[in-house]
Amino acid sequence: KHEISPKFKEQLTIVYNTYLQLYKAMFNSDSAEVARQAAYVAGSLKKVNMELLEGKTHIQWMGQLDKLNASLDKMEHATGIETQRAAFADFNLAFYTSAKTFGLQNVTTYYQYCPMAFGQKGAYWFSDIKEIKNPYFGAKMPGCGETSETLSY
Repeated sequence: KHEISPKFKEQLTIVYNTYLQLYKAMFNSDSAEVARQAAYVAGSLKKVNMELLEGKTHIQWMGQLDKLNASLDKMEHATGIETQRAAFADFNLAFYTSAKTFGLQNVTTYYQYCPMAFGQKGAYWFSDIKEIKNPYFGAKMPGCGETSETLSY
């Protein structure tokens, strides 16, 4: 098992911190702001130096990176908040795998879940606060959901 470079974790944490603004835009159901924030997250993702990873971890990151970028691209160019929310759900699954595999730095994040999203399929998101602010329903059902896992780094 390869050690993950602290520098890599630091760069991934910057992606997470940028993501929090995207999450807020989702919660506010602001499609134009979601597109803008998705572009910022994509920019921070580009700065993550995959050369800091070796062997299997490098290959694992490449797989996650493709998924993360595809989701962000959809959020940036989609018309309408519902399409953006579906891409956001995909992004969160890939980012969860990334956070669990590579780690973040000096962060406690709440991995939260709404069972009702997408016609009862359910969907996840990350938050820096315990309070539920559901990005899939926004003002309609802001408190719908629960913390599924607390990740502390």
